[in-house]
Amino acid sequence: MKLFRSFFLCSVLFSLNVGLQAQDLFDESHSRQFANYLFSNGEYEFAAREFLRLFIVAPEEEEYSTKLARSLFLSKQYSILATTFRNSFKEKEIPCHLQKLYTKSLILTSTHTDVSSHLQTNPCWSSEEKSYYVLANDLLHFKFPEAITTYHSASVNSGREAFSAVIHKIENAHYKKPWTSALLSAIFPGSGKAYCGYWKDGLFSFIMIGLSGWQAYSGFTKKGVSSVYGWINSSLALAFYSGNIYGSIKAAHQYNYTINHEIYHHAEQILLLPD
Repeated sequence: MKLFRSFFLCSVLFSLNVGLQAQDLFDESHSRQFANYLFSNGEYEFAAREFLRLFIVAPEEEEYSTKLARSLFLSKQYSILATTFRNSFKEKEIPCHLQKLYTKSLILTSTHTDVSSHLQTNPCWSSEEKSYYVLANDLLHFKFPEAITTYHSASVNSGREAFSAVIHKIENAHYKKPWTSALLSAIFPGSGKAYCGYWKDGLFSFIMIGLSGWQAYSGFTKKGVSSVYGWINSSLALAFYSGNIYGSIKAAHQYNYTINHEIYHHAEQILLLPD
C-alpha cells in the first residue's frame, strides 16, 4: 500500500513538473527567444505573429515594437504594419524609432493626401529626411511633375539623391500621344501601333485591312454593288479599320502605362532598401 502511494505521489509530481515546464515554453522569455529565432532565420511572417503577441503584452518594450515593425515590413505586410501602430498609438504619438517603417508603409498603402498630412505633422523628421519622404510620396503616387519640382527644390545634402536616377528617367521619358497614334493609323493602317513600338500588331492590322479591302474591291468589280461577297468583305475591312484606329489609341496608352510603372517600380525598389 505504501509502495503504491509513493508511486502515485511521484506520478502526480512528475505530471505537475512537466505541466509547469510546458507552461514556461510560452512565457515572455521563451517567446522572445522563439521570435528572435524565427526572425534570424528569415521567417518574418511567423516572427511578426510572435512579436505582435509580445508587443501586446509589453508595448513599452522598444525591442518588441521595433522587431514587429521590421518583421511586418520584411514580410511585405505594409497595410497591417500601418494599421497596427496607428491603432496602438495616436498617429502623432507613434515613437520616432518606428516612424521610418511606418511612413514607408503609409506611402505604399495610403493616399497621397494622407501621407502628406502625416509628413507635415510629424515631429521626428529633419528637413532633409522630410524631403526624401515627400519625394517618395510623389513618385509612388504617380505625381511626377510634383516630384521633379520637389527634387530640384531640395538641398543637395538631402535624401533626394537616392532618387536621382528615377528623376532622370522621368525627365528623359518619351511619351506617345494617343491622337497622334490614331491619326497615323487613320492615314496608313497599322502605322500608329508601329509608332508605339508594336510593329507586329501594326503589320497584322495593315495586312488584314489590305486583304479585306482587296477582296471587297474584287467582289464589287465582278458583280457590282449587288455583290454579297463584296459587301461582307467591305464590312470586315471597315471593322478592321475602326479597330485599327481604336487599337492605336490603346497602344499609346499602354506604352505610356509601361513607362510610368517602370518609374514606379524603380522608386519602390529604392524606398524598400534597408536603412
